[in-house]
Amino acid sequence: MLSYQQISSELSRLLEQAYPDYDVYANALPQDAQYPCFLIQSIATDIQDASCFLVSITEYITLSCIISDDTLNGMEQLTNMQLGVLNLLRQGYLSVSDRAVSVRAGTGGQEKNCAYIDLQCFYEDVRTDEMGELPIIQEVNMNVKGV
Repeated sequence: MLSYQQISSELSRLLEQAYPDYDVYANALPQDAQYPCFLIQSIATDIQDASCFLVSITEYITLSCIISDDTLNGMEQLTNMQLGVLNLLRQGYLSVSDRAVSVRAGTGGQEKNCAYIDLQCFYEDVRTDEMGELPIIQEVNMNVKGV
C-alpha cells in the first residue's frame, strides 16, 4: 500500500538529484533552514471507491520553493526554481515503490521569497476495509423481442 510519505520521499529524491546544493524539508520549515530550499507539505488526501477491491486515492501536495532574497534578482531565481521543478514533473508520473503514480503539477503563485507548486498525485490501491460477501445472482429475467 502506498502512502504520502513514500510519495514525499520520491519527490525529495528527485529534488535532491536535480538541486544537490538545496535542502529539502518535509512538513515544516525549521528555524535554521538553509536557503534556497524546498518544502513539501501534504494538504489533503481524497479516497474514493474504484471497485470492490480497489480505492482511488488523490494526494494533494504543495511544494514550496524558498529563497532568502526577495529582490528582483531573487524573484528571477525563484521563478527559475519553480519552472525547473515543473520541468522535473513533466513526464506526468512518479515511480514509487515500483508503481507509477500519476502527477498533475501547476504553479500556485508567488509571494516575496516563496513560489508554490500545487501537485495532485493519483493512484489506485487495494482496499483495506473488509468487504462482505457479495450476493450471487439467483435469477435473471429477460424479455427478448424480435424485429
